[in-house]
Amino acid sequence: MVKRTFFSATLILFTLVTCLLIFQSPVTAKTITLNYANFPPAPTFPCVQMERWKVEVEKRTNGQVKINTFPGGTLLGAKGMWMVWWLVRPILETSAWPISRAGLS
Repeated sequence: MVKRTFFSATLILFTLVTCLLIFQSPVTAKTITLNYANFPPAPTFPCVQMERWKVEVEKRTNGQVKINTFPGGTLLGAKGMWMVWWLVRPILETSAWPISRAGLS
């Protein structure tokens, strides 16, 4: 009985170590790049905060997340920024404040 238990434990341990050695994969850190567009000019408060947020995100993720900022509508221009806003706005209003919007249209 003792031999059987010892053999089973050894077999399980051997199988576990073998699986860990065979199926281990090295962790590779990929850098994620995000684009952040904002319509106001660069020296205004929203864009200054956008730059501060960018620095903080990059610091907290140890550089694994890089953010490209585009102040003053440089990424999409005025029409593109408003088009994105009007497409996203209904989703934000109905999902963020479901109770306050109840029964209102």
